[in-house]
Amino acid sequence: MAGRTKYDIEHEIIYGKKYRFHTIHIIEKNLKDHIIEWSATVLSLLGAIYNTFLRIEGFYIWIIANALWMLFSVKYKHWGLFALNLAYMGFNVWAIIFWKTKLGI
Repeated sequence: MAGRTKYDIEHEIIYGKKYRFHTIHIIEKNLKDHIIEWSATVLSLLGAIYNTFLRIEGFYIWIIANALWMLFSVKYKHWGLFALNLAYMGFNVWAIIFWKTKLGI
């Protein structure tokens, strides 16, 4: 019984032990984590709005949002989210360079 949670016991009763192939990952966030998450969300949306109106500032906003998402994802070991935002950050830097050199913005 040591190390087993209430969920483990309920799952075993309902589904049987041999069918267990997953675990539930519950994130308990503090206020700082909520602020990072919602700041990243708002900045992501704001960057999209700026880019909709062809404003280069949107890419800078997205870079900040990507950094916040990466910080959040490292803390909670969400490596897929980290890789996605790292790629997005690279695309944003690439877009800034392109817009400045090719478009003269």
